Amino acid sequence: MPAASDHCPPLQGNDAAPLMLSGVRDGAVIRQLPGQENVTLPVSTTGGKGRRWWFLNGEPVNGENNRLSLLLNIAGRYQLVVMDESGQVAAVNFELIR
Repeated sequence: MPAASDHCPPLQGNDAAPLMLSGVRDGAVIRQLPGQENVTLPVSTTGGKGRRWWFLNGEPVNGENNRLSLLLNIAGRYQLVVMDESGQVAAVNFELIR
């Protein structure tokens, strides 16, 4: 079997704690405050192993490894996904309404 690629994270090993996403619950409905143009949504992870990659509606976003601060200004449905180096994935779906 060939060695693991440096460009693809290896499959989850037994030594990694479960990757958990906190800051927004799956299915949450977030309301924009009156007079505010944006909603700031801080999220973070616990568990997992190594570096994190964040995706909002399938598009990569820059986070500070296990933390991310989303600045949202468009009403609609969102999916936030985070993946760690061990291949674990955590995801939440939420909605922003005005």
